[in-house]
Amino acid sequence: MQNQFKALTLSYKNAPIAIREMVSLNEITCKNLLDKIKEFTGATDVLVLSTCNRTEVYYAADQDMAREIIKLIAIEKGFISTNQVSPYFQRINEHDRAVA
Repeated sequence: MQNQFKALTLSYKNAPIAIREMVSLNEITCKNLLDKIKEFTGATDVLVLSTCNRTEVYYAADQDMAREIIKLIAIEKGFISTNQVSPYFQRINEHDRAVA
């Protein structure tokens, strides 16, 4: 069976600028995060997008990997706890909504 496409998003619509700055990724950290997601979660078809207004991860997996991906973002950005940023991420686990 083919994995379902999912999305994990944080944007100006649901997070203050201080939180967006905490998880903002430059080109190098985007690539590093992409590699970590593939290595540690088993997700496939991974895309990491980060701008000044949003950070998004799109991926295919059987299960919701949002918690693991948020932890990997925290590791990549150098902070330990995800408690401050996790509530601001929107998890989209329905394939049709994730690709819309």
